Amino acid sequence: MGRFHTSAALRNGGELVAIADTNVGNARALAAAAGVSARAVSIDDLFEMADLDVVHICTPPEAHASVCRRVLEHGAHAVCEKPVAATASETHELLRLAAAHNRLVCAVHQFPFQDGVQRLLDAPGSVGRICHLSAEICTAGADGRANEVRQQIILDVLAHPLSLFHAFGVGPLGSAKWSVTQSAP
Repeated sequence: MGRFHTSAALRNGGELVAIADTNVGNARALAAAAGVSARAVSIDDLFEMADLDVVHICTPPEAHASVCRRVLEHGAHAVCEKPVAATASETHELLRLAAAHNRLVCAVHQFPFQDGVQRLLDAPGSVGRICHLSAEICTAGADGRANEVRQQIILDVLAHPLSLFHAFGVGPLGSAKWSVTQSAP
């Protein structure tokens, strides 16, 4: 995901000043591709090297909350792959920390901004009243994995259709009637 975030930041006028990855080879390769000389192994090292406004968090999901917390404590905004945290209470804690530091935590949900969705949203008369939305999630990334791993992958992907439903005007998802069903493994 770091490659995608790097590309998007550069396309949109961002200036990359440093790359951090616990895998030094990955950090070196991405930094070289992006023309960045500063590389770090930890988030704390990253802040010692550069004055950062925004940090993109592309770690494995189980590290999102702890890295996001460190970014906010260092005084930067956090753009985080989803899910930001494992639970709603942990997410609320991060949002409170962000507010205390006058910073933002932004979860990445790119689907509503893709061309096809934007064309539909920009032409409201082209689609009638939406009565029902449905999404089917399939991923080759789950093939051959244990059922609990497959379940976690599906839950990780679930944020995408929910963000699309919100973009199409479902309203606040906390008050919308929605459900998830799962076929057999």
